[in-house]
Amino acid sequence: MSNLLPLMLDVTGKKVIIAGGGRIALRKLSVFMNEGAVITVISPEASEEIQRLHENGELFWKQTVIKKEDLEGAHFLIAATNDPSTNEALCGMADTGTWVCVASDGNKGNMQMMSFKRDGDLTISVSTSGSSPGLAKDLSGILMDRCKSIAEKLPVIKKERERIKNTLPMQERRERIRFFIQGLMRQ
Repeated sequence: MSNLLPLMLDVTGKKVIIAGGGRIALRKLSVFMNEGAVITVISPEASEEIQRLHENGELFWKQTVIKKEDLEGAHFLIAATNDPSTNEALCGMADTGTWVCVASDGNKGNMQMMSFKRDGDLTISVSTSGSSPGLAKDLSGILMDRCKSIAEKLPVIKKERERIKNTLPMQERRERIRFFIQGLMRQ
């Protein structure tokens, strides 16, 4: 799917439904959980880790086969069952306003999850449009390793940018910020 727009979204408190209870479901739900989303796993079976997360109250596990009514009000649906035809069918069950990721075929839903690495204020994400998720993961790690020095400088850049924004007229800001960053990056 080539007409996808990469975005960064605040998913805090958003309802995320994970269809499936295995390794891939766990990997996908972990991304949302780390960002503060409200996770419901719907699957007759679930991995020990998903069961532990449920027992600890970190997510809700509904031990059943997913039904259309389970998807009401969901912001995101991650179709990560071990059956590609079920994953595909879930696309048609979701509301039109729900973002759907089909783990078994990234071209079937209306969103794909990108591999990303974060270090402070620096986030690097990579997508291969589903061609090779493993390669995307490797590339995001390589790029972050190469950008460590930039990540370390971002707090200084952020502070100086705010100072410039609060003290200089609008027409001077962009050039002054660019000049500051160029000098800092040469260090």
